[in-house]
Order: sequence, then structure tokens, then C-alpha cells
Amino acid sequence: MAFDRKLAERVRGVLGTEGVVEKKMFGGLCFMVNDAMAVGVEKDRLMVRVGPDAHDRALSMKHAMPMDFTGRPMKGLVFVDPAGLKNKAALKKWVDMGATFARSLPPKKKPAKSSSKKVPLSSKEKALDPAVFGGFSKKTFGFLRGIQRNNRKDWFETHRDDYQRYYVRPAVAFVDAIGPRLQKICKSVQYDARVNGSLFRINRDVRFSQDKAPYKSHLSMMFWEGESKGWSGASFFMRLTSDRVILGAGSHRFDKDRLPLFRDAVVDSRRGAALTKVASEMERSGYTMGEPSRKKVPRGFDPDHPRSGWLLHDGIVVLHEQKLPKEVEQAGFVDWATAHYRAMAPVFRWVSKL
Repeated sequence: MAFDRKLAERVRGVLGTEGVVEKKMFGGLCFMVNDAMAVGVEKDRLMVRVGPDAHDRALSMKHAMPMDFTGRPMKGLVFVDPAGLKNKAALKKWVDMGATFARSLPPKKKPAKSSSKKVPLSSKEKALDPAVFGGFSKKTFGFLRGIQRNNRKDWFETHRDDYQRYYVRPAVAFVDAIGPRLQKICKSVQYDARVNGSLFRINRDVRFSQDKAPYKSHLSMMFWEGESKGWSGASFFMRLTSDRVILGAGSHRFDKDRLPLFRDAVVDSRRGAALTKVASEMERSGYTMGEPSRKKVPRGFDPDHPRSGWLLHDGIVVLHEQKLPKEVEQAGFVDWATAHYRAMAPVFRWVSKL
């Protein structure tokens, strides 16, 4: 959960504590007033619940923008940019707006106490609950097959509910479930349980591609190191297609700043030997190291160096690909994926030290 703690403290100063409960929601910290969400902090932005009737008016105000996690703006909620929160008066205006709306809502009815034991959710019910990961359902992979055969906007819009229900919801729940596990493996891992966070958008960037199909026919996510998400740094990643799963760790392609550091590490006696040892461990465990992207050793490096083969790489990744395991439709898929990531972690750690 990523949120600006200083901004959260400022919100506390405005709201006070009476009748206020804090909950982690929407990838950040939310403040509940009389059991209803009023405002929240997501990264360095303020989330404000203004209600459907005031939604358009709120968006017309300076520094406000739609609250959009999944490609469809959430009616009744807006983001406020940090520029609109610089002083206490500006922050109080928005916080009061959210608190006023929350207090206007009728109190929630508390469920009657029952002497019967709580019946646990079935795996199918869990898969539909964004807060609990119970596996990806057959309908997830049916949707992926559908978008593969009908990669058109009209088809997607007709099946948007399936996209939300069977693609986004279980994927977000999976990120929330496995993120803390990965942080135990490597403390520097970052995750963001939303679309455009750890979960990649389904929309393709077709600006410079001859293939103008508007959507991806797979589900992809990543868990990265450091403040900004990107393929140059160390990351864990996963891709689900309609019939296969691909897991990996490392860096797909180093950027111009990190590539020289990588090459220096390869020829360094200690760090280069460590890379060779890690790669051998991966291959013995049944994993595959990524293929080289160059045909010749870069200028300035000895082509006869004992580790010159690594100099043909512009990134270092370890991969595992197979047919969808039976666990993919169960809560145990988190355990299954975690076990592979734990085995791949030495590659993540080697890259993270560049």
C-alpha cells in the first residue's frame, strides 16, 4: 500500500478522530466517517468521495481529476492533485466536502448476530471478491480466448463486465495476496494492486506498431524494485494467456544508465563469477536464462573474456513457462507462484545490486 504519510497526517489534523476509522483501500489509506468512506490518500493524491450528484461540479474545480483505476472512472469519487493541497485551507475544503457527503449517508444496518458458524466462501465466490484471491476462474481464460478471437472495441465493450469481473478483480486480489509474500523474499519489492500499477493495462499502444489490434490477449503484472516501475530495474513478473503461464525475474532490458554498470559487473571477477553461479543454479533447477540480444561483444570489451557470452545480453532474466497448472483456479496459486519466485530470487538480487 503506497501513500504519502505526511499528507495522511495532514488529513488526520483536519478530520480529527471522533467517528473516524482508517482502512487500507484502493491501494492507499482511506478515512471512514460514520462507517462510510469520506476521503483517502493514494500516493501523493487525495481521494474525495463527493457523491454522484456533485461529481461533475467537483471535476470542474481546479486540480480535480477523475478517479480511474480500471479504465472506467468511478462516479462520485475524484482525485485531487497535490498542487491543490498546498495549504491547510485548500486541503480542508476537499476534506470537508468528503466528510459532509459521508455524514449525509444513512447509517449502515448492522447484521443481526447469529449463533450459527460463519460459512466460508467457496473458491468460486472468492474469485469474484476483489478483497480475497480464490484463483482465476475458467471464465478468466474464456475471456482471454474471446479477446484473442475478437480483438475489436465493440466486442470488448459488450464484454466489459466480464473484463471487470473475471480479469481485473481476481488479478488485483492476486497482487494484494502475493505482494507481501514477495516483500518477505526481497524487502525492496514494490507492488500496486490496481490497473496501471502492478497490473498492466489491457489496451495496446498501437501508435508505432503495424499490428493495430487494440487489446492484449493476455494478463500481465509485475512487482518491481525502487520508486518507479520499469523493465530496466530488478522485477518479478507474470503473464497469463488462455492456456499458459510465464513467470520471470530480473531485468528485460537495461537502460542507458544501467547497461554500462551491468557490463562492468560481468567482467568484474567477483560479481561476474556470482552471475555465472546464479545462472548455473537456475538451470539446474529447471529454469531458463533469457537469450542474448547481440551477435557481437560491445566495443571496448575483450571478445575472448571468459564471460564474454554475458556481454551479448542487454538484460538478465530467468524464465519459467508451462501449461496452466491446476492451482491457477485455486487460492493455492499464490503459494505455487511464490515458490517459483523464491527459487528465482537470486537473479532479482543480482540485478538489484547493479
